[in-house]
Amino acid sequence: MCMFLKKPAVLFWAILVFFLVKGIYFCFFIPPWEAPDETGHVKYVLYLFHYKNVPAFASQSSIKNGDGTITWRYQRNTVFPKIQKGVTNFHVNLFNRNEYQLVRGVLNITIYPPLYYLYLVPFYFISLPFSSYMSLMFLRFGSLLLGMASLLLIYKTAKLLFSGSVYIPLLAMLLIALQPMFTFITAVVNNDTVVIMLFCLFIYLSLRLMLLKKYPTCIKIILVGLIAGLATLSKPQLFVTIPLYFMLLFFKNPKGIYNWILVCMSVLIFPALWYIPQFLHGGTASFSYAISRIHHSTPLWSYPIDFIKAKQPVGIFMSFWGYFGWLDVPMPKWIYALFASLLCIAFLGWIIGIKKKRIHTSSAIALFLISSVVFYSLVIFLYDLLYFTHNSVFAIQGRYFLPLLFLLVLWILQGLKFYSKKLQNIFIAICIMVFIISQITMYFSLSSYYYHTFTFISPLTEIYLQ
Repeated sequence: MCMFLKKPAVLFWAILVFFLVKGIYFCFFIPPWEAPDETGHVKYVLYLFHYKNVPAFASQSSIKNGDGTITWRYQRNTVFPKIQKGVTNFHVNLFNRNEYQLVRGVLNITIYPPLYYLYLVPFYFISLPFSSYMSLMFLRFGSLLLGMASLLLIYKTAKLLFSGSVYIPLLAMLLIALQPMFTFITAVVNNDTVVIMLFCLFIYLSLRLMLLKKYPTCIKIILVGLIAGLATLSKPQLFVTIPLYFMLLFFKNPKGIYNWILVCMSVLIFPALWYIPQFLHGGTASFSYAISRIHHSTPLWSYPIDFIKAKQPVGIFMSFWGYFGWLDVPMPKWIYALFASLLCIAFLGWIIGIKKKRIHTSSAIALFLISSVVFYSLVIFLYDLLYFTHNSVFAIQGRYFLPLLFLLVLWILQGLKFYSKKLQNIFIAICIMVFIISQITMYFSLSSYYYHTFTFISPLTEIYLQ
């Protein structure tokens, strides 16, 4: 590693290129529609492009068929069952460009803010001369670029927090590029990718502001506020950026009433433009479809009991590190055991660091980062709690915590740094190997589940590109 660290810029670009090439490969390798709600996310883009309107504000007539009836089918996927049966004569078109109706199965997606889908519209427009299969690949590539942007922000954030280290930022970048669930979700059409990127951007800009030696100008504070407000237009859980922004103002207090008004307006203007009309149009469902859907009311006190009984912590842990498809393609259990072992080793390292008083992080920075993790986690669990009390089932998935992945990886690396130099090198080498093995295992899991063999090129790609 020392040989590579003599030229950190080369390693930096090598990791980015590696992630891009690997991501493009998985864009084609993962079968169409074999990702959570991918059909719904694609339909949202088509709706925006063809109707020039957002589905949330659509009239009831615009989601009906030509004969006035509403389509109630849920288009989970149409490709995978054929693969399982050994069918090879697939249709070239994955979807009809002239069908923009919003089917029941994607109604939960129509309440999402349009930021991610507006970003994808140009990718869909560029793909119009090609088949619908290539349109899906273009949209997946758009998500992959957001993953690359996240990697870049993670590197820059790590450089702020570990300014005296060359290898920690590069290691963090490499490990996240190899994390199976991050690889999967950035290779499909899913708005979690923009949530990850915007959360990383907000944390980076906030830390940069807090670490400035000189008092920041009001313009810089307003810029962070605008990003915090814009983040809420990705998914409602990023409303968490608003209280975090006001915590930032506590550390970097703007001078004067006029400046206070400006910074407050900066963080509220984007949410107000979307959520106030949404609330007037759709009520509380504007923030979460789980709030308005009550099928089987369940008492609040039973949530923690049923949460443990249903082995939800295990499921969340597995789907955070890698549980693919529609949560039906796991990796071998020993991979999850390796990740759990890494967390235990890092935790012991932190205990050593605390006992030896080797923690020198600014208390303000530590408080801000801990609050970011706690606030974000609370929002996710609040959503799950609401869904459970209204439907008697759990909705939380490990991928919802992917915005916290980079903080977890930095926590792991810092924990390993508290060991002696010899143990530190051994554990870091083991850490890298675990992530590399998990990435290889991800490929084998997908290949054996979908194609019943270990193939390098997806048979679907060969068929659709003929």
